[in-house]
Amino acid sequence: YRLHECQLPTKYDKSFFKLEDCINALDIKPDYIISLGEGRCVDGLTIETRAMNLDDSEDGDNDGIARVNSLIYPDGESALGLTLPLQKAYCGLSRKLRRKIIISQSGSNFVCNNLMYHSVRNLKLPFSFMHGPAASCSSAKSNTSVTKIISSLIRKNKPKYLSDEEIYPVGRKMTRKKKNRARKDCEKEFYQKLEYDYR
Repeated sequence: YRLHECQLPTKYDKSFFKLEDCINALDIKPDYIISLGEGRCVDGLTIETRAMNLDDSEDGDNDGIARVNSLIYPDGESALGLTLPLQKAYCGLSRKLRRKIIISQSGSNFVCNNLMYHSVRNLKLPFSFMHGPAASCSSAKSNTSVTKIISSLIRKNKPKYLSDEEIYPVGRKMTRKKKNRARKDCEKEFYQKLEYDYR
């Protein structure tokens, strides 16, 4: 694989515009995009599965802009499933590493979610988003598992354009159906974690 890094600003909408600029500057179209952000202080990695059509945080972004109960697209769907599912790559990890992964149905309604919604709606590329522990977290200072998990997921993932059946489910009912249809125990485990997050 050839990896291309693009540092995005923590700014509503502008983070996506920067991502578009990075993609357009490449000589070849990327196979897929994995975006990373700072999240909770946990010893592991959080894989996000859906983006909400809502900016809703009293905290300002790095331009000092705060958005409360504001639709990203007035004509958009309320939620979109992310388009680079990592279930098979998840199954390729050891049990020890899988225990360190959280499967999330909500990346909050701040800039990360804003970027996710823009990307899924507008990019014709498989897209995923993960949260690692923030740099200020004690778990981030000595945590090598996050780097190991990300590199393993990249190595084991086979990028492709997805059918509607393969996109992450949106909602607990759809998640339960995916879990019941899963053929491998590790895939059931993946959806069980996601279903649990909908509780």
